[in-house]
Amino acid sequence: MKRSLALLFSFTVLAGAQEPEKQVPPPGIPGFPGATPAVPEETTPTPTPGLAVRASKEHDPNAIAVADGDSILRPEMTGIDASELYFLYTQKRVILTSQASTVQAYFVQKGPLTNAEAAKLLEITLLAEGLSILPDPLDPNIVRIVASGPAPPSAAPTAYIDEAIDLPLTDQMVTYRMHFKNLKPDEALRVFQQVLGGNTPGGSLTAVANASSLIIKENSSLIRQLIKLKADIDVSSEITEAWIKLVYSDVDQVAEQLNEIYNQQSGAKSTTATRRTGAAAPP
Repeated sequence: MKRSLALLFSFTVLAGAQEPEKQVPPPGIPGFPGATPAVPEETTPTPTPGLAVRASKEHDPNAIAVADGDSILRPEMTGIDASELYFLYTQKRVILTSQASTVQAYFVQKGPLTNAEAAKLLEITLLAEGLSILPDPLDPNIVRIVASGPAPPSAAPTAYIDEAIDLPLTDQMVTYRMHFKNLKPDEALRVFQQVLGGNTPGGSLTAVANASSLIIKENSSLIRQLIKLKADIDVSSEITEAWIKLVYSDVDQVAEQLNEIYNQQSGAKSTTATRRTGAAAPP
């Protein structure tokens, strides 16, 4: 009896020793209960064809957007493509009108180009094709791209500037107040319109007589040209004095007639005067 119990105990110990160990599933393998989900690897977005863009978490205007040897190839760029490129180079949100979305432009440039340089060339291209870039006056991170047709985009607000130093360095549509010291605003308006040959699409010039000013809505580069022209024409008139010796005519009668002629031509506030003097005229 003792021998049978000992034999049974030995069989039980041997069976327990041969029992296979429970396998622990490795993490990340599907199909095993309690397995840790695998974390997908981060992938880099595929760049737009024709562009060599280096992605960065923070926008840097001086970062290389198009590497040396690469090119921007958009020979049939639409307004929608232009808005995507402008956001890529400036990280500014773009509001695009339906009319501007269908405009086509030719935009092909060789590298190397920084973000700021590519955005500048894109702005010039869009302006040449009749698309105006209007910054939002309340949010510097928002711009509007509108088509400058026969009717100006009056619904889109523009930044109001009254100092030349505050004009944007990029070519943008802004509203600028130009003050005159000597020239009348109506006369300045006439001169500017003759020089420009009329207003540009989306632009306007308005004379404000009581403020001795012109309200100019134009591209910033064109406004700078008008500022240079204003510096040359807004000058004071010099008053000079000339001696005229009369031999046969009466001095008082000639002076009266000349004053009447000048007053009729220049108005009641004429600064021209003719007077008689008994002193001898210089030779």
